[in-house]
Amino acid sequence: MNHNQFFKPSLALQRAWGSGMQSTRGKHTRNSRITTEEANDWLARQLRRQSSKHIAAKSGISPRTAEALRLGRHGLKFAHLIELTRNDPEFRVSFFKFCGGHVEGEPELVAAISHVINEVVRNKVGN
Repeated sequence: MNHNQFFKPSLALQRAWGSGMQSTRGKHTRNSRITTEEANDWLARQLRRQSSKHIAAKSGISPRTAEALRLGRHGLKFAHLIELTRNDPEFRVSFFKFCGGHVEGEPELVAAISHVINEVVRNKVGN
């Protein structure tokens, strides 16, 4: 028996295999690697929009560390990045886009909708 009888990849999958890694949410080729410096620069630009106290409260780090992040002197530990992403809907959308995700509409609107849904879920669970 021919092994192709059991597995025949879809046309979309064949295209993805032929042109590097990609998905319906974004494209990432093997040759487009981001450096740590580029990632830290992006993070610093995002965090400059917020106060150090806000960043500290949302990510679980100290305000002093948050200020160093805003100035681009430090990177963020993965656990703190996850905490910030979970607690700040606007940052979550920006981070998703930075990682190659595609967002329909304005990031602020998506963040606001996410915030409202989270509040409704929290209120339902609390009752």
